[in-house]
Amino acid sequence: MNGPEETRCPGCCLLMPVSDTAVYEGYYNASPECWSVFTEVVGSEFNSAVLFGQVHQLTVDAYAAQHAGGAHPDKSVVIHLSGLYLVFERGVPPTRVPRCHQRLANVVEVWPKFVPPDDRGTTTVFDVCLVNRYLQLD
Repeated sequence: MNGPEETRCPGCCLLMPVSDTAVYEGYYNASPECWSVFTEVVGSEFNSAVLFGQVHQLTVDAYAAQHAGGAHPDKSVVIHLSGLYLVFERGVPPTRVPRCHQRLANVVEVWPKFVPPDDRGTTTVFDVCLVNRYLQLD
Protein backbone atom coordinates (compact mmCIF):
# COMPACT_ATOMS: atom_id res chain seq x y z
CA MET A 1 0.00 0.00 0.00
CA ASN A 2 1.90 3.05 -1.21
CA GLY A 3 -0.49 5.84 -1.95
CA PRO A 4 -2.27 8.75 -0.33
CA GLU A 5 -2.74 6.80 2.92
CA GLU A 6 1.02 6.57 3.56
CA THR A 7 3.92 8.97 3.72
CA ARG A 8 7.66 8.34 3.33
CA CYS A 9 10.07 10.33 5.49
CA PRO A 10 12.48 12.24 3.24
CA GLY A 11 15.31 11.68 5.73
CA CYS A 12 15.21 8.03 6.76
CA CYS A 13 12.61 6.72 4.28
CA LEU A 14 10.35 5.47 7.08
CA LEU A 15 6.98 4.57 5.59
CA MET A 16 4.13 5.45 7.95
CA PRO A 17 0.38 5.91 7.74
CA VAL A 18 -0.56 9.56 7.23
CA SER A 19 -1.59 11.14 10.52
CA ASP A 20 -3.87 14.15 10.74
CA THR A 21 -2.44 14.91 14.19
CA ALA A 22 1.26 14.67 13.33
CA VAL A 23 2.78 18.12 12.90
CA TYR A 24 6.37 19.09 12.24
CA GLU A 25 7.82 22.37 11.01
CA GLY A 26 11.38 22.03 12.28
CA TYR A 27 14.59 21.96 10.34
CA TYR A 28 15.33 18.23 10.25
CA ASN A 29 14.57 16.63 6.91
CA ALA A 30 11.71 14.61 8.43
CA SER A 31 8.06 13.85 7.86
CA PRO A 32 5.58 14.80 10.60
CA GLU A 33 4.88 11.10 11.18
CA CYS A 34 8.57 10.26 11.62
CA TRP A 35 9.02 13.23 13.94
CA SER A 36 6.12 12.03 16.11
CA VAL A 37 7.86 8.65 16.55
CA PHE A 38 11.09 10.46 17.46
CA THR A 39 9.30 12.53 20.11
CA GLU A 40 7.85 9.34 21.61
CA VAL A 41 11.34 7.85 21.88
CA VAL A 42 12.77 11.04 23.40
CA GLY A 43 9.84 11.17 25.82
CA SER A 44 10.73 7.67 27.04
CA GLU A 45 14.31 8.80 27.59
CA PHE A 46 13.22 11.83 29.60
CA ASN A 47 11.19 9.52 31.85
CA SER A 48 14.27 7.50 32.85
CA ALA A 49 17.41 9.13 34.25
CA VAL A 50 19.48 6.04 33.43
CA LEU A 51 18.18 5.79 29.87
CA PHE A 52 18.60 9.53 29.40
CA GLY A 53 22.24 9.44 30.52
CA GLN A 54 23.16 6.37 28.53
CA VAL A 55 21.44 6.89 25.17
CA HIS A 56 19.73 10.26 24.77
CA GLN A 57 22.71 11.94 23.11
CA LEU A 58 23.07 8.98 20.73
CA THR A 59 19.37 9.16 19.88
CA VAL A 60 19.55 12.85 19.02
CA ASP A 61 22.82 12.54 17.12
CA ALA A 62 21.66 9.52 15.10
CA TYR A 63 18.29 11.10 14.25
CA ALA A 64 19.88 14.39 13.20
CA ALA A 65 22.51 12.66 11.06
CA GLN A 66 19.97 10.38 9.42
CA HIS A 67 17.74 13.34 8.56
CA ALA A 68 20.32 15.38 6.65
CA GLY A 69 19.22 17.23 3.56
CA GLY A 70 16.42 19.64 2.91
CA ALA A 71 16.57 22.69 5.17
CA HIS A 72 18.63 20.85 7.80
CA PRO A 73 21.77 23.01 8.27
CA ASP A 74 25.15 21.51 7.37
CA LYS A 75 26.51 22.65 10.74
CA SER A 76 23.96 20.51 12.58
CA VAL A 77 24.71 17.45 10.47
CA VAL A 78 28.47 17.76 11.05
CA ILE A 79 28.11 18.32 14.79
CA HIS A 80 25.82 15.31 15.22
CA LEU A 81 28.02 13.07 13.05
CA SER A 82 30.98 14.13 15.20
CA GLY A 83 29.05 13.10 18.32
CA LEU A 84 28.51 9.61 16.91
CA TYR A 85 32.20 9.44 15.96
CA LEU A 86 33.29 10.45 19.45
CA VAL A 87 31.18 7.77 21.13
CA PHE A 88 31.66 4.86 18.73
CA GLU A 89 35.20 5.45 17.51
CA ARG A 90 36.87 7.32 20.37
CA GLY A 91 35.00 5.86 23.37
CA VAL A 92 33.84 9.22 24.72
CA PRO A 93 30.91 8.78 27.15
CA PRO A 94 27.66 10.18 25.67
CA THR A 95 27.31 12.56 28.62
CA ARG A 96 30.55 14.34 27.56
CA VAL A 97 29.50 14.81 23.93
CA PRO A 98 27.47 18.04 24.40
CA ARG A 99 30.60 19.85 25.67
CA CYS A 100 32.50 18.61 22.62
CA HIS A 101 29.66 19.76 20.36
CA GLN A 102 29.84 23.24 21.88
CA ARG A 103 33.60 23.50 21.43
CA LEU A 104 33.33 22.37 17.81
CA ALA A 105 30.52 24.83 17.09
CA ASN A 106 32.61 27.67 18.50
CA VAL A 107 35.77 27.06 16.46
CA VAL A 108 34.62 25.93 13.00
CA GLU A 109 33.64 28.69 10.59
CA VAL A 110 33.00 26.77 7.36
CA TRP A 111 30.94 23.60 7.45
CA PRO A 112 31.20 20.85 4.81
CA LYS A 113 28.14 19.91 2.83
CA PHE A 114 27.05 16.28 3.07
CA VAL A 115 24.78 14.74 0.48
CA PRO A 116 22.73 11.93 2.03
CA PRO A 117 23.59 8.52 0.55
CA ASP A 118 21.09 6.79 -1.70
CA ASP A 119 21.14 3.70 0.53
CA ARG A 120 20.23 4.87 3.99
CA GLY A 121 19.87 1.41 5.49
CA THR A 122 16.71 0.03 6.99
CA THR A 123 16.97 0.96 10.66
CA THR A 124 14.91 3.99 11.69
CA VAL A 125 13.68 5.63 14.86
CA PHE A 126 10.62 3.36 14.54
CA ASP A 127 12.85 0.37 15.38
CA VAL A 128 14.06 2.18 18.51
CA CYS A 129 10.45 2.94 19.43
CA LEU A 130 9.49 -0.74 19.11
CA VAL A 131 12.35 -1.76 21.41
CA ASN A 132 11.31 0.90 23.95
CA ARG A 133 7.72 -0.33 23.90
CA TYR A 134 8.87 -3.94 24.31
CA LEU A 135 11.09 -3.08 27.27
CA GLN A 136 8.24 -1.22 28.97
CA LEU A 137 6.12 -4.38 28.95
CA ASP A 138 8.44 -6.20 31.35
